[in-house]
Amino acid sequence: MAPDARPAPAASPYVGSGARSDWPVSAGQAGFTLVELMVVLAIMGLAAAAVVLTMPSQDQNMRQEADRLAVRLAAVRDLAVVEGRGTAAVISPSGYWFEQRTRGEWQMLHGRAFAQHDWPQDIRIVVDGARSDGSVSGVSEGGQTRILFSRLGTTPTPQSLTMLTASADAEGARENIHIGASGEISRAR
Repeated sequence: MAPDARPAPAASPYVGSGARSDWPVSAGQAGFTLVELMVVLAIMGLAAAAVVLTMPSQDQNMRQEADRLAVRLAAVRDLAVVEGRGTAAVISPSGYWFEQRTRGEWQMLHGRAFAQHDWPQDIRIVVDGARSDGSVSGVSEGGQTRILFSRLGTTPTPQSLTMLTASADAEGARENIHIGASGEISRAR
């Protein structure tokens, strides 16, 4: 062999496998550094933490549901005063909706503010200590409770509504809404 000649490179045992010896690699392009991998993992960890922290908890969902119902009850009470006609909120085991007395009959109210709303699966409601599914006496037919508002905004049917998580025990989370005889609506935990 000539002094300038180099021996032929040994064949890769993994022919066509893309083994490192088959790739044209320059000295500065050998792959990712440990620092680069750690930075990527740190960014992914921060993104995962942000997602977990922004997810609402079961208590927050129930609080939002109670707030939504209280605001909608106040709106339907105000509608009774403004239009001079009786309105009602109908609470059932599956959800709630709103009605207005028109030509002697109860008609379901339409529109975004008064649309029928179903309870989330993990929330149940208790009306005045009786479950709204009719399992305890004192709740009207079909497990529905009707909360009436007169054209003056008062109610002949004052009620206390308690929202519970489906898995709530004696110490479980609960939200309360009270509808007084004068039509005032208050919230408590």
